[in-house]
Amino acid sequence: MEWRAAMKSDAQLKQEVEDELKWAEGVPSEAIKVRVDRGCVTLTGEVDWGSQRYTAELVASRTLGVIGVMNQIAVKRDADPTLIAEQITAALKHHALDDARKLQIEVKDGVVTLRGQVSSLEEKRAVHGVACASFGVRQVVDLTTVS
Repeated sequence: MEWRAAMKSDAQLKQEVEDELKWAEGVPSEAIKVRVDRGCVTLTGEVDWGSQRYTAELVASRTLGVIGVMNQIAVKRDADPTLIAEQITAALKHHALDDARKLQIEVKDGVVTLRGQVSSLEEKRAVHGVACASFGVRQVVDLTTVS
């Protein structure tokens, strides 16, 4: 069982995730608590933007040795749902995403649900990223499909 020798301890993983969060641009690492149990990372705390929450999860999941990530970080900013939807729509148009006008964007309590079809996996990722980075977004439920 040579692979076991290479496994990192939970304490090592915790330190590495915390270090990576400190280097992540725009992420208030001091506001995020990291817990590790058998390679599974749990993130808690409170941030201002959904994009900060999303980036923290990405950083943790890309840390070598992490098996999974449970993101329980809360987003503290509230915004008008209509303004969130308008902001996402404008950003999608700005990025010249072909299928943006066909998407349905629903916002409730800061949770954005995206529905519709996009033409590629790249476009699906771009749409998801735009929604995550928008002001007032707590979470994104991406139900778009690639046609």
